[in-house]
Amino acid sequence: MPRLGNRITGVWLVSLIGLAACSKQPPEQAPLVSVQTAVAQQGPIQETIRAEAILYPKNQAAITPKITAPVRRFYVNRGSRVHQGQLLAELENRDLAAAVTDNEGVLQQAQASYETTTAASLPEDLKKAELDVTSAREALDAEQKLYDSRQYLYKEGALPRKELDQAGVSLVQAKAQFQIADQHLAALQSVGKPQTTKSAAGQLTSARGKYEGAAAQLGYTEIRSPIDGVVTDRPGYPGETPPPKEFLS
Repeated sequence: MPRLGNRITGVWLVSLIGLAACSKQPPEQAPLVSVQTAVAQQGPIQETIRAEAILYPKNQAAITPKITAPVRRFYVNRGSRVHQGQLLAELENRDLAAAVTDNEGVLQQAQASYETTTAASLPEDLKKAELDVTSAREALDAEQKLYDSRQYLYKEGALPRKELDQAGVSLVQAKAQFQIADQHLAALQSVGKPQTTKSAAGQLTSARGKYEGAAAQLGYTEIRSPIDGVVTDRPGYPGETPPPKEFLS
């Protein structure tokens, strides 16, 4: 029993000594942080980011000609910068240019005919047509009398066959002239000026449509850029016929 009491006392002494030692340590200080100040200034901020990416054009166009013809001349090359509406190439077009000239002449004729028809008055046209019929009838009567006379002389043996045939030809021509004049007069009497004007207007419209169609075909031989951009491909050379699927892009 005396030994147990010593041990306990010894434990308490050690404990008290430890507490006393802890109470004598100095308090910890907070770490010092250095701070620097500067005047605020304005300036550009640059930041470079490097990364892999796939680029697509904002606008692109694969140009295909509407007609098939050899290339007469190229005005751009691969890599050329072009603007919208710029002429890129020209196809052979001499036949189409000739067609435009032909249709332009037909259009001018139709225009003149329409103006003459609309400016003329129907009574004057009827009067002229009646005079033409009268003149053609008189000429036909004269040729008929001449033919009958020569036919009688030929039967009597006083006239060669050649002169009778000539009179027959003249008689046929006179009949044709009379029929044309008579039909023209009948048309004016039955149709009248409104229908005549409508017919002339229809002919003018048809001629104008053919001319515009020929001009459009000629315009297709000029290949122009639909956008601003850079030519990425230009297959073929002058004198060659471009492929149907792609011409310039």
